[in-house]
Amino acid sequence: MPSSPSTAMATDLPIDVWRKIIDFLPTDSLLLLANARGPYPFAVLREAGLKARYSTVVFMKSDKATKEFLKDLWSESDIAQMVNCVNIYPWLVAPRTKSARSKSEMLWNLASTLVDPDYLKNQAEKRVQKRLRKDVLRLQGAIASLSAVREYGIHWDEKRPYHPELYRGFLLPILKALGSHLEKLTIKIPPEMLGSLARAALPNLQELDLRLYTGAMNTNEIRHTFDALLVFLHNLKDSLRSLSISSTNKSENLDLCYLFANIGTFPFLRSIRLSIPFDGRQLSSTAPFEAFLDNHRSRLEYLTLSASSCSVNNGSADGMSAKCANWIQSIVGAASHVPFPELRGVELALRPLRADLTPLFSFLSVHRITLESLTLTDRTLTWYEVEMLLDALSGQGRLRQIHLSIRSLSPEILSLLASRLPRLGSLRLAFTEVAANGVKGSWKRQMDEVKDLRYALRQRKRDYENWILRNLAISAGPQNSSESWLDALEQQLVECIPSLESVTELLH
Repeated sequence: MPSSPSTAMATDLPIDVWRKIIDFLPTDSLLLLANARGPYPFAVLREAGLKARYSTVVFMKSDKATKEFLKDLWSESDIAQMVNCVNIYPWLVAPRTKSARSKSEMLWNLASTLVDPDYLKNQAEKRVQKRLRKDVLRLQGAIASLSAVREYGIHWDEKRPYHPELYRGFLLPILKALGSHLEKLTIKIPPEMLGSLARAALPNLQELDLRLYTGAMNTNEIRHTFDALLVFLHNLKDSLRSLSISSTNKSENLDLCYLFANIGTFPFLRSIRLSIPFDGRQLSSTAPFEAFLDNHRSRLEYLTLSASSCSVNNGSADGMSAKCANWIQSIVGAASHVPFPELRGVELALRPLRADLTPLFSFLSVHRITLESLTLTDRTLTWYEVEMLLDALSGQGRLRQIHLSIRSLSPEILSLLASRLPRLGSLRLAFTEVAANGVKGSWKRQMDEVKDLRYALRQRKRDYENWILRNLAISAGPQNSSESWLDALEQQLVECIPSLESVTELLH
């Protein structure tokens, strides 16, 4: 049967055109393409579908889905080339009670129980160990065949019991199999296993996301663990470009000062991220971390200081607690004296919530020439604080992206941003209310304010004529509302800001 004209035209399209078309397809449609069969262009479509389906693979349990994936992996060689990222969340294997299959086996079990009361329990544990060995060997073999994998993550949930056998099986053996081509590693493992990383060889690793948990370990145990961890880190000095270190609030005696006081210099490091509980107890002195930053001052491009929920009270004195709480202010204050000449992106948690923001404004002022992206979290800024922030950022600079939380969305705040940051390309704005007339109130009152805001935007349209803002993300509004600020304001914002290409809901 001859092809239809439309089919013939489609098959005549160059491969580059097909790839452009594929770029605009939603994920659901791409997944369907994995089943495409036939000559060109179906091969191109199938390749895109396989990438969408298999580019990131997650193992959370040894179940039917896992076995089906492994079956696909062994049966279709091109699938292995599609997998770029593997994440493992080691699972629990429940002991199964095995019923006697015969009268003689039942009698044997009874007799054995008389000799050893734990006989049946021990037999169940042997079955668990057999299952664990089978799971480990199955996944080790599968992952070793994935030659295109560039990212690997192993994730531990400290709130749940775990099998050490799975972590041992999925740590060093997997890192050895992927070592020559692994570029990014995300790791959170039981603390007693951190020391084994010293034996890992990852010559091409560029990004390391290290998530620490030390539980109730004492100071000496933590330092002994860190000594082995430092060996692992120093082995990465010739390749590492991004280092992220975060800690959980359940690490009772953790103090990262020892780690930063003994860590070396990484010649190619461009990005540093530190995330600890906001009370700062896990960084009793900022001096070692400041020295670590200073060692990488000439090349550092991205800096993130974020805060998580408060740590367990370890009995420190109130004076020490107050000193630690201002750890972010101390770090950015020290970094204000001599600028980072290549700093392009900054993300900072504004903690404590009532802290003086002067150190922040000084830091931003000395870096405004190089800064391209700024994210400020954890604190809602007042009008006065926004003015002070924009004073620090105004002038000749490269800032193109900013993410802020403000108290109220008003026409005045948008006009202020447009006048102070005319070259801003992307704005993410979180707010809790709309205040066209400065009036607070119920949701019904708020929707009246939205109507007034639309009118005020039209009145101030000239304020946005030279603003090159292209992407705007705003808060959706109260969760219990049938309407959203986005629905109510999108059309008016697009009409009033000529360069605006997209208005989206701010995702948290």
